[in-house]
Amino acid sequence: MTTSFSLRTKAEMAHVRRMAKAVLTILAEDIADQDELYDIYLLLFEAVTNVVRHAYSQDAAGDVEVRVRVDAGESVEFQVIDWGCGFPCGKVEVKNVAPEEEAGRGLLIMTGLSDEMCVEHNGERNIVALKRKIRNESWKACA
Repeated sequence: MTTSFSLRTKAEMAHVRRMAKAVLTILAEDIADQDELYDIYLLLFEAVTNVVRHAYSQDAAGDVEVRVRVDAGESVEFQVIDWGCGFPCGKVEVKNVAPEEEAGRGLLIMTGLSDEMCVEHNGERNIVALKRKIRNESWKACA
């Protein structure tokens, strides 16, 4: 069974933190494995945090939308959407940063926690699409 939902909020830390927790609460209805839920939360939180930190200038606040698709017994997919500046020239470079750096690990964490990651610019929207396959035993219906 496939279900989907979306949430939209202001691209501010307090708002995106609540949104990520709300998504996790909904997913917990289908996913039993707490470690899996933690990894999903970290994946999603990194994606929405990138929007807060990089998509909009400090003078022009904007929104972030998360679309979620759950293929029960298989995977969870996210689309994290913003209407900000996007990646320079549409290029996304995932690299490891030096240990003393205070930032720059978000994309690396996201690629490590997802099975598929795609970044695109579609009209005025920037979309980071993430897919995470979930083991059969992690689903409540399969537990």
